[in-house]
Amino acid sequence: MRKNLLLRYVMLLFGSYLLTAGLPEARAGSTMEEVLDILHSRGDITEVKYEELKDMARKEDRGLETYFDNNLHINSGDGRFKFQIGGRILIDMVSIEGDEGFEKAEAASGETFEGTGVEFRQARLYMQGLLYDQVAFKNEFDFAGGEVNFMENWIG
Repeated sequence: MRKNLLLRYVMLLFGSYLLTAGLPEARAGSTMEEVLDILHSRGDITEVKYEELKDMARKEDRGLETYFDNNLHINSGDGRFKFQIGGRILIDMVSIEGDEGFEKAEAASGETFEGTGVEFRQARLYMQGLLYDQVAFKNEFDFAGGEVNFMENWIG
C-alpha cells in the first residue's frame, strides 16, 4: 500500500513536470488582440480604449507560467491558481576502514566493523498551492526508512 502511494506520488510529480516543462509562454497575439486591432484600424474604438482593452487582454491571456527556484512553480496568468512542488533529501553515508589495532579487535570479537553504508535520514516531498484564489492546501510526505509518513496535510 505504502509503496503504491509512493509510486503514485512520484508519477504525479514527474507528470506535472512533463506537462508544464514544454508549455510555451502565451504570446501577445491572441484572438482578442486581433479583434481589437481590427476595431482600432476601422476607427470603431478610440486609441485610449484600444490600449486599455489590449492591456486587459494581455493580462487575461498569459496562460500558465512555470519556473524553478529550488522548487517547481506552476501559476496561472491571472494569479488565481498557484502550484508548487518541492522537497529535500538528507543522506547519511559512512565508510570505515581500520588500522592493525582495529583489525585485531575485529578478529578477537569475530565481528566485522569495516564497511560502507548509505541511508536516507530524511526524504520529503511536498505539494502546496492555491485554488481559485481562495482555497490553500499543502501535502507533505516523508519517505525515509522505507515507509511513507504523512507529515503535513491540510486544506483551508
